[in-house]
Amino acid sequence: MSTTITTDVGAPRTVPYRQTMATVIRFEWIKARSLSSTWFLAGAVIALMIAFAIIAAAVQGADTPDDAVTTIMSGASITVLVIGILGCLTGAREYGSRMIAATMSAVPRRWKALAAKAIVLTGLSVVTAAIAVAGAFFIGAAVLSGNGDPAPALGDPGVLGDLLGMVLYLTVVALIGLGVGLLLRNVAGSIGTVAAGLLLVPGLMAGLLPDSWGPAVLKFMPSEAAAGITTVYGTGSESLGAGAAIIVELAWVIVLVGGAVVAVNRRDV
Repeated sequence: MSTTITTDVGAPRTVPYRQTMATVIRFEWIKARSLSSTWFLAGAVIALMIAFAIIAAAVQGADTPDDAVTTIMSGASITVLVIGILGCLTGAREYGSRMIAATMSAVPRRWKALAAKAIVLTGLSVVTAAIAVAGAFFIGAAVLSGNGDPAPALGDPGVLGDLLGMVLYLTVVALIGLGVGLLLRNVAGSIGTVAAGLLLVPGLMAGLLPDSWGPAVLKFMPSEAAAGITTVYGTGSESLGAGAAIIVELAWVIVLVGGAVVAVNRRDV
């Protein structure tokens, strides 16, 4: 890309303009923050996580500090879907409005545009998830304590790991939504695919696959691998260890977002 300028003492000359990654990231951030849906969905993640924590802590209570963490994070299932929708919109929304043509014209190296989307979404998701999880934990723990139930402390064994694992899982789901949205190029289709992948497919696999090897396959699904990084999703003999679970979650992101980069580079916008 270049720009032509005219000086007072000479002919027009071309000055090369280098489009940096920071510039593309700034463009994507401006687009993201200018859309009301971005803030609505981010706010919904925080509000739902905290609301479910308050309701569950007040109604359900807890018998032990370990149970208390699961009680406080009872809104995880619905907030996972909401942040997945945010990812789908980030990936597919511009195809519906045809703004993707303008984006790719402004950023001829398409991988830069997609990388910038992923970076902006990751930052937004981490901050949103951290606020939601921290708010739910501290407010939920206060409600439990006020009711006389065992309340977890941040320094209790495994508690901080559970909370960080939940932040990681929410971020992973957002990026999975981004990859699916870019691949399908349809908002409704990508949202349905992500919702089915998180909620329906694991249940169907558990019922249809043989007991001899079905659980071993099922634990590599994103929602099941989450059990290895946060006990909110429960643990069992077939759950992955924390290190393996993180690798599996990141592998899903790499495959879907990387596949989207390849697809976008090969097909017309």
